[in-house]
Amino acid sequence: MIILIICIYFLIIEGIVNIYQHFLAETDTNLENLKIYVDNKDYKGIKAIAHKMTSMFAQINAKRESEILIYLNKVTNESISDLHSQIHKLEQLFNNECKPAIESYLKKIMQ
Repeated sequence: MIILIICIYFLIIEGIVNIYQHFLAETDTNLENLKIYVDNKDYKGIKAIAHKMTSMFAQINAKRESEILIYLNKVTNESISDLHSQIHKLEQLFNNECKPAIESYLKKIMQ
């Protein structure tokens, strides 16, 4: 019975690690795509990526990132001047706060 519980525990940990690793990789890709879409003035693309990213950032309680994503989700051609700075801010928050916190958490649970 104890062996079964230990196996289940490690499967749960593995699942958590996989989810977060996927989130980190997907976010890096999404941030790069957001930059491309802004340069191309592809508002539908910006909205689609922002919509996809919003729920996960909300689930990890990343409030400032979520606020930017909500803003990007409502983007129109009238709000174009601020897009580069909003995406830069989102990228900085992710790379300097969110990503290191998740990586630190993953190291702890994998020990």
